[in-house]
Amino acid sequence: MSISIIVSRLVHSGQEIPLKEWQEYVENNPTLRLCEDENSAVNPVTKEVIKMKRPEGASEIKVDDEWKNFLWWSRGELYARYHPDFDNPISPLRQAVVSAARRFSSQIITDVDDTPLDW
Repeated sequence: MSISIIVSRLVHSGQEIPLKEWQEYVENNPTLRLCEDENSAVNPVTKEVIKMKRPEGASEIKVDDEWKNFLWWSRGELYARYHPDFDNPISPLRQAVVSAARRFSSQIITDVDDTPLDW
């Protein structure tokens, strides 16, 4: 089981984050970009390359000159798979989630429950 971080305003206001507004936010942030390509991974047993379509509104963040998977949009909320950097309050990855939550007047919750994280 993996935990997901969710940036949501549905819980407290019932409003969705519009896809277009999320895309504009990403496009106007120099450390973020929208993902246009497929996600790929190599099967460690067969060495076969497996390609999967990325979720709508998927983004990447540039950290230490490397692009990493970041948030994706789904049904009016932003999602990220848990990353160990989220445990560090000064991590650029965590700070970027906090910035997005502030921009969209949203709370940061998990898929475990709706209790807002104190970030």
